Amino acid sequence: MPLCMVAVTWMGEAMASASVCYSIKDANERAYCLGEARQNHDYCYRIKDADRRNECLAKTKGSRDRCYTIKDPDSRHICLTLIR
Repeated sequence: MPLCMVAVTWMGEAMASASVCYSIKDANERAYCLGEARQNHDYCYRIKDADRRNECLAKTKGSRDRCYTIKDPDSRHICLTLIR
């Protein structure tokens, strides 16, 4: 029973953070926020900026391969640091 309560609490927090994303006006930033909050890479494909899309995909899929496709060296380094 306690494990179930933990799962319900975690889902509540994830939904709360996702609801904040809908208040973001910029469509690209909203998609990035929703991708991270819901851990759903489908939202990442809505992002028009290729580097930002690849960063979102790397974080939601946990794939370092996407980090290597980021052109900005600083962003690539940060992505590779976050994804292990």
